[in-house]
Amino acid sequence: MKRHFLYVLTALFLALQLISPTVSASDLSGADSPASFLTRGEALDRIWREEGSPDPGNGDVPFTDLGDSPYRDAVTWALENGVTNGISETLFAPEASVTRTQIAAFLYRLAKEPGKVGDGEWYSDAQHWALRNMDTFGSALPLSTAEDDLCSREELDALLERRAARSDREGSVYVLYTSDVHCGVAQGFGYAGLEEIRAGLEEQGYETVLVDDGDAIQGEPLGSLTKGEASIRLMSAMNYDAAIPGNHEFDYGTDRFLELTGIASHPYISCNILKNGKHLFPPYRIVEAGGRKIGFVGVTTPMTLSSSNPRIFMDDTGAFIYDFLIDSTGEAVYAAVQQAVDDARADGAELVYMMGHLGYE
Repeated sequence: MKRHFLYVLTALFLALQLISPTVSASDLSGADSPASFLTRGEALDRIWREEGSPDPGNGDVPFTDLGDSPYRDAVTWALENGVTNGISETLFAPEASVTRTQIAAFLYRLAKEPGKVGDGEWYSDAQHWALRNMDTFGSALPLSTAEDDLCSREELDALLERRAARSDREGSVYVLYTSDVHCGVAQGFGYAGLEEIRAGLEEQGYETVLVDDGDAIQGEPLGSLTKGEASIRLMSAMNYDAAIPGNHEFDYGTDRFLELTGIASHPYISCNILKNGKHLFPPYRIVEAGGRKIGFVGVTTPMTLSSSNPRIFMDDTGAFIYDFLIDSTGEAVYAAVQQAVDDARADGAELVYMMGHLGYE
């Protein structure tokens, strides 16, 4: 399948679905017009007003470029509360554009959460804190230190709205999923960043479910040198709740993949992979989280039969013993998916998600 690497669930290979009656999960929507981007002064002014426009104190600041700026009160308050240090001892640059990472730094310092989690650099601490507060930052992630990674007014408004909505977490579940990792475990923010995201959400009171959408074990030396085992053990250490086979899971042969599924701590599911007419894996899995039973139905591209080496799906006589329900209409796969959904619901699932490794066929 087309390769994607592990980024945030908004480009996602890493992605997320929020199930909650109380917390909004709408995407941040930046605008294209340069005029929509915020300046440093505007950003702090918005944050200051969101905090209720607290008394800025005596207004004595060392920044010589503020003058009679309309943002003086906000910057004074921010300086006194450790939200900003300016760009130097005497300059704040109120009219300079503000980046997403600078916004994260402002909010990180405002939160006054103890301890640094990065390497001590302001941007590292801010980036790690943002990962651990994904319910606020959502599709603004992953953050970048690039000077042109600017923050728009719409984005900051959405961030502040989400931040204000972080209250009642009971019954709130994040479903996190990876897809087409292809052994790129350090790409983007990588598995380490994913683990930090999950830990941060759980520390904040959310429950999480973590699933993989296939093509995890092939693509880099990490996979080829271990025939997929290193990736499987990493996924097991991260406590994935379920995974589905992608077409590249079979690149080391069917016997090897089945051996790897025995090593994995997480189950593999797929409703349309059969061997000798019987399901090779369970068609679905139900996970209990947030007081709900959540069903996951797996489906793998029928084109696996031809995109992988067809010989590995045959017996010694050359007859196919594996079947991916390939036909000219797609009706067979559709029927299998519907049957799995129906069975999952009959088994008590209140919500059912399809995990599909289907490409663009």
